[in-house]
Amino acid sequence: MKGKIFIDTNIWLYSFMEQNYKKAEISRKLIEANFTKMILSTQVLNEICFNLIKKANYSEQDIKILIKNDD
Repeated sequence: MKGKIFIDTNIWLYSFMEQNYKKAEISRKLIEANFTKMILSTQVLNEICFNLIKKANYSEQDIKILIKNDD
């Protein structure tokens, strides 16, 4: 795993939730800058989905679209 970067759940959540613009902007830049070196654990992916549904009112369909989005 040399050279790989792990991005924790909170960084991902900040990037998807608009409640704090400054944190969202910083987290998006961090993700974009390290996109090709990132690893994502199943646990973090589950935590992201759970929190988006419970705290940000995402639907399961919204999350499917988000996961499939390749922008």
